[in-house]
Amino acid sequence: LPGPKVRAAGFDEGGVELPTGSSVELRIGNESSSATVIEVDYEGLLTDLHIGDRLTIGDGGAVLEIGEKADDKMIANVVFGGRLQGRPGVHVPSDRLQLAT
Repeated sequence: LPGPKVRAAGFDEGGVELPTGSSVELRIGNESSSATVIEVDYEGLLTDLHIGDRLTIGDGGAVLEIGEKADDKMIANVVFGGRLQGRPGVHVPSDRLQLAT
């Protein structure tokens, strides 16, 4: 049985394109996401992830690498760009994930 899913907050209709080489801000939340800020519904996001960790968003739609951390956000570099739409899943490295299953 699958465990709990980590998801990004919804993108506007039609989604957004994250270009390879760009950067995006990651925050804890569930309001909305855009090409510059992605909110993630995982409370441990800022404590469980470290600089250099990679996240996959939307079934491989984009791969991000954490580049900077602050108290309320992280800056991730887009390693492999792609289109994100809807409320995509966020794959956090399993050894970092602190969710109960």
